[in-house]
Amino acid sequence: MSRFVNLDEVAYAAEIDAEIAYIRQSGALGRSAKLEALFDYLVERSRSGVPPREIEIAQDVFGTSQSAAQDGISRVYIHRLRARLKELNANSQRPVQINLPLGQYKFEAEVDLAQARSPDDNELTEARPEVPYSPPRQKTGWSWRPSMAAAAFITFIAFIAGVLIGAVYIFGKRDQVADLRNSAVWSSLLNAPGDAAVIEGDYYMFAELGSTSGAMRVIHDPAINSPGELETYLVRNPAKANSYADVGFSCVPYSVSFAQHRLSPMIARLSGAQVSMMSHTTPGRMLMQNVVYIGLTGGLGRLADPLFASARFRRGQMSDEIWDSETKRGYVGTRKIGSPDAQLRQYGLLSSFAGGRGNRYLVLAGTGDLALIGLSQVMMDSAALAQLAPYAAHNQSFEALYEIEGQHTVITSLKLIGASTRDPSKIWAPQ
Repeated sequence: MSRFVNLDEVAYAAEIDAEIAYIRQSGALGRSAKLEALFDYLVERSRSGVPPREIEIAQDVFGTSQSAAQDGISRVYIHRLRARLKELNANSQRPVQINLPLGQYKFEAEVDLAQARSPDDNELTEARPEVPYSPPRQKTGWSWRPSMAAAAFITFIAFIAGVLIGAVYIFGKRDQVADLRNSAVWSSLLNAPGDAAVIEGDYYMFAELGSTSGAMRVIHDPAINSPGELETYLVRNPAKANSYADVGFSCVPYSVSFAQHRLSPMIARLSGAQVSMMSHTTPGRMLMQNVVYIGLTGGLGRLADPLFASARFRRGQMSDEIWDSETKRGYVGTRKIGSPDAQLRQYGLLSSFAGGRGNRYLVLAGTGDLALIGLSQVMMDSAALAQLAPYAAHNQSFEALYEIEGQHTVITSLKLIGASTRDPSKIWAPQ
């Protein structure tokens, strides 16, 4: 039989911690930063044995004043959280489930669920039908024929050839991956302690509702890059509360999937790697974990500050411009006027640097889709990475700018414009 225990129950500490981590990573809490904050707050208070009051939740989690806390914001989010957990538990086969009982502001853990679900040992099972015994047939003579022997020999030769070809391919791939793993660019990230976050540069989009027609359109505002930022904007601009709404939309450039697929042999070697979109990545996660950013310069979000802080290559005045502060030159992508299949020229920024807590950052940011695809090609080319070794070997922090030309996803020219080392102490120094 299952039973309910407090979150601080020592006998089930490991299982309860695993379930809490599972809820955070499952996406059950949705895209609301406030719902995640409420969950973490109630976990802490439940473990302390002192459940919070409604007004404490409003003040500690949502930052409202004592007078504003009476508007019921705590009850609204408590209801949402309880519904999300109930939906998750309904489809769960895990041995422990976290519940938020009605009328309470503390979690309970339902344990011993695996035993409760196990079938009764005395349950009758269907009897298998008996198969009548059939004595083996005796061979009456030599069964091999010349044609069968020849076929067997050809099959054997084909098998040996396949094994040899497969071995050459597999060991060739292993050598290639080993070269990449030992490169100065990849080794700093692969050897860094802690788990990794692979962050896709997406463009957060929300709904704008028509005041009279009731029509809705989905828009992107460069100043609003996540559900949390939309909530903050609506708090500061209450007149827009009935016009803007989060609908869970994000736009991920097609080049992100191309680049991520090409990098997959190395991403698979990162410890605990999990993929998320920039609009749904919390600041704490970016500060504590190793980060691999794959996206365009317009989707950098919070990562733009450390990427461009005291850097040689910075974002220019235009969205597709990279400014070289050393040569005082701007690099802007161009397109030949005419056919949609015309040659493209774009620029890609590759940067690797140390974090403030021993973690690492690897950034692949293109001014366009073609540039990002080109950067992923660089990261999987041992010869191209060898060019960066002198810059990455000292303190393992560097930046490099590439010029990429081609059509659609086909690269016809890839050139290193310049590279420089970076000083991590200046990256994280107060500006």
